[in-house]
Amino acid sequence: MKVEKRFVYRSVLLAALAPMMFAGPASAEKPDKGPWKVFILAGQSNMEGHGRIAGDQKGTLETLIKDPATAERFKHLRDKDGNWIVRDDVWLSYYETKCPLTIGKSAAKNAIGPELAFGWIVGDYLKEPVLLIKFGPGGTSLAGPWRPPSSGGTVGDQYKGMIAGVKKQLENLKADFPDYDGRGYAIVGFGWHQGWNDGCSAKDVAEYETNMVNFIKDVRKDLGVPKLPFVIGGSGFGGWGQKIGRRLGIMKAQEAAANREENVKYVETRSFFRDGPVSPRPIRYHWCCNAESYYLIGEGLGKAMVELLGGPKAPPNPTGPPVKESRTHGDCTTCTAMYGSGVRIGTVGTIIRSRRRMIRRNLLQARTACLAAVAGATRQGTAGQRFVTTARPAAGTAAWVSVQP
Repeated sequence: MKVEKRFVYRSVLLAALAPMMFAGPASAEKPDKGPWKVFILAGQSNMEGHGRIAGDQKGTLETLIKDPATAERFKHLRDKDGNWIVRDDVWLSYYETKCPLTIGKSAAKNAIGPELAFGWIVGDYLKEPVLLIKFGPGGTSLAGPWRPPSSGGTVGDQYKGMIAGVKKQLENLKADFPDYDGRGYAIVGFGWHQGWNDGCSAKDVAEYETNMVNFIKDVRKDLGVPKLPFVIGGSGFGGWGQKIGRRLGIMKAQEAAANREENVKYVETRSFFRDGPVSPRPIRYHWCCNAESYYLIGEGLGKAMVELLGGPKAPPNPTGPPVKESRTHGDCTTCTAMYGSGVRIGTVGTIIRSRRRMIRRNLLQARTACLAAVAGATRQGTAGQRFVTTARPAAGTAAWVSVQP
């Protein structure tokens, strides 16, 4: 079926008027006659995509679209009859698959990848038809199969195959996509989501930043687009709790590479991680097959790309985990810190470290206004106030900064 085009950046007023404005499919409003806009999406299996579609487990697309907590983000993917929307202005080339963008054809079996949300974001922003050319071979590293020419050594087979594959696809647009009307095309963006395999080797981690910079430069040169916009989705699996140095090293290298090159944006993905208990599969790879994770990655890449294309600014990258406040008083901190047998109240800027857990009977004895540092964030309170957080500071390391009245 045809898609009822949905604009991510439309106002509440436009949303209310949408039924009157679009009595039929969005394609009834003729798209711009400019060339097809071509985006390349590449990486390893996390670009291929393993976000589960069907199933009643937590984190499948079917579950997410029914859950009141997440339904708003995903409801546009289905029509009023419950069928998955098929875009008529965004197309996908994924190896032998050539089709309009929809659910279930663009990734691993019964799965979505980053291409879904990416396609919706850029498709809603652009007036011209969009073509996504995707490559997602599993188990491949930037140091090996994706190795760019400028890094020296043997050029990776996946790198060579991608460049050749893009050129071949663009030579055969009419044969593969009958809706293509000969208006021409323009390669306008590149999305990258990869890093797991390089993160298995300290040597590959050490050279990742250089390889990533070389990859960007070589892709631009080999495709003939000197300032091709490039977005890099961080290898954020494990979330903000990730402690393995090699994994953190890949993320650091990806961000550093983005900062070194013009017209490149890094997208922080650690906040998109959903661990095993709230995901279809409690495995230590493939983002636990959580469809929300893959959708958020694609959405982040898409918004970053839109910014590079001259559209609205993408949300800033978070620098740490969000602090969620609890409605209960199960885990509390207070303005004063119990230290030994007494209460320490410091002056401005004093750090008080408690070697004992907070004693609840003293929670209301505070006589100062203070700042409590909890889980990387700061909470300000007044005398006698409880600070409520879902995170309990580790014993012996909790720090409170208190201010005398």
